[in-house]
Amino acid sequence: MSGLEALPFLREKGHVVSLVGGGGKTTLLYGMARLCAAEGQRVLVSTTTHIQRPSANYAPDEAVRDALWQAGTYAVAGSLAENGKLTQPPSLSGWMAGADTVLLEADGVLPCIGGDERALVDDQTFDLVEHRRVCRVDLVLAVH
Repeated sequence: MSGLEALPFLREKGHVVSLVGGGGKTTLLYGMARLCAAEGQRVLVSTTTHIQRPSANYAPDEAVRDALWQAGTYAVAGSLAENGKLTQPPSLSGWMAGADTVLLEADGVLPCIGGDERALVDDQTFDLVEHRRVCRVDLVLAVH
């Protein structure tokens, strides 16, 4: 079974997929990003906490992001941090607004397109703690 057969919603535009848990999130994010980009989507990969900076597809600004999308690949957005990591970029919602699909490493926070509103999720129980805007949650994976 291919990735798109296992996750057929990835063929659709407009999804924000937030992955939480321990182990495998980044690998899964990049695999999903490749699948969506191959479908012709503008795909943004980012984080609400921190993520390893990739060797390719890093977009330090929106001009590079747009060039990556024009080339038919995904873009990884984040602010440079210590130890080769990226943290959430300023104005993540602005970066997200231009994307067809957004894939986030999101331990603890599920962001929504269209503002800085957040749905806060407990890292241990994955229970909704607080929300200030209704978000459609397409997929929540807990990797154990």
